Amino acid sequence: MAGIGANAGAKAAAPQSSDSVSRSSVSPSRWNSNLAAWIRRHTRYPSAARSRRVEGTPTVTFTVDVSGRVVSARLAQSSGDPDLDRAALGVLQGASVPAPPAELGAHVTRTAPFVFSLRD
Repeated sequence: MAGIGANAGAKAAAPQSSDSVSRSSVSPSRWNSNLAAWIRRHTRYPSAARSRRVEGTPTVTFTVDVSGRVVSARLAQSSGDPDLDRAALGVLQGASVPAPPAELGAHVTRTAPFVFSLRD
């Protein structure tokens, strides 16, 4: 499993459902960057955790199909706070992320950190 780049600022697709399978023509490294950017844009700090001033970084392992649909997601490492862990999983469950390049295969699995920091 490969990790997601931490300093990606590339353009990524908004969540959407797609009936047609469209493969990305970007390189695997660009796709990883796009995916990391998508995750950052769609991660929302849970209000209960924010009000308790809780910070943490849960890590989620997930699998994406050829169209970018997340077919499975599980908590790989807890942040130590259930609200942050649920929020990280919630970003990916049922989501459509940027479609991976064809060269990565029919199902692509990645593990990504979800950073919840009050300093951001």
